[in-house]
Amino acid sequence: MFNQFFGMPMVQDLKHPGQFQLRLGDNISDLVLIQALRAPLLEVVVAAYESPQLLLTVRCQPLFELQCAKKQATAPVENLLARGRGQGFRLYCRLGVAPARLLESLRRGLRLDFIPDSPGQFALLDNEHFELLALEEDLRLLNEPQALSHARAILAREFDYGLGVAMLAVHISELEQASRELLAFLESTAKHTSLQDEARRMVPLLNQKRQWLLRRHSQLQERTHYGHSANQMDELESLKQQLECYQLLAPPEVTAMVQALVKEDS
Repeated sequence: MFNQFFGMPMVQDLKHPGQFQLRLGDNISDLVLIQALRAPLLEVVVAAYESPQLLLTVRCQPLFELQCAKKQATAPVENLLARGRGQGFRLYCRLGVAPARLLESLRRGLRLDFIPDSPGQFALLDNEHFELLALEEDLRLLNEPQALSHARAILAREFDYGLGVAMLAVHISELEQASRELLAFLESTAKHTSLQDEARRMVPLLNQKRQWLLRRHSQLQERTHYGHSANQMDELESLKQQLECYQLLAPPEVTAMVQALVKEDS
């Protein structure tokens, strides 16, 4: 079902507890990652177990690098996911989390603890932004149309006033993509009137959020200070420098006369 997202499968032969480290490859643009964040980042299936050897089939998206290291497991015991032969799980981004936080975590790298036992035990250290879903419980694409769930997740995010220009461009691109998918969904679901009504309610909300992001992006890109117009600060600095030069070159009598005239006008 996810063959279009994953690269070639890798076989991991595990004999000791350790960690998988998943991180972005070098020189990967944030804009390219928008589509990748909506699909599972990693899929692991337990192919075989012969004590004390655990054989895994692992697939991840081509944008990411996966390394296996022999380290002591550090994840809490309550977060362990037990998987036996023929079972597996997928690694997803949590719905409603802003892309800026997801990208920051991915660039640092995600750590997945594993303990080769019967059954194998796995745990994700970053449970705030990501989650592990067992294959039999993965209903991400079955519970509702993906266009609706994506649009709802974007609308559920709070406005982040600390975003820079580059990350705002990522948010705008993601929002425009969600709007196009929602419009395409409306054109292709003539019989599902209830889903159409919900999609129609989301379209103006997405447009409003897009307008806010565009205004914010324009302000950050053009204004140096919110209390002044786009070009006013540069003009003020130039005028101040000219005035200082005139004061240095003018005779004291002229300077005194100008100050007296200014006082009369005020």
